[in-house]
Amino acid sequence: MSDKKKSGLLWPALFAAVSGGFLYLVMLLPGASPEYTSAETPDECGNELTAYVMAQAPVKDLLKSPASADFPSFSASGVRSVRTAECQFSISAYVDAQNDFGAQVRTPFQATMTTDGERWSVASVRLSE
Repeated sequence: MSDKKKSGLLWPALFAAVSGGFLYLVMLLPGASPEYTSAETPDECGNELTAYVMAQAPVKDLLKSPASADFPSFSASGVRSVRTAECQFSISAYVDAQNDFGAQVRTPFQATMTTDGERWSVASVRLSE
């Protein structure tokens, strides 16, 4: 069998082995199924995670270099998103982005987001220095 034919069979076999292993972990291991928290289960007004993601666009609008913005994951230390009223959320987090001199700096921010269940709007957004 030629080397070309052998290498052509290697990738499908490797893919099948990896896929099968993943399915085994997901389906057979106890406790492997995901548990959903309130932040992941939307209600009529969205949830804390969605509010955090929706706050990122208005924060970018205030940055000197919005394209360089790097937001932490929702579960990162320093990220806080809480429901403060019906369909209103308060977000405190930070963003790493370039300043006027091109240096990457960390800037804390606070935002208040509201929703009618379909559209999100910014009640306030502020960058801390």
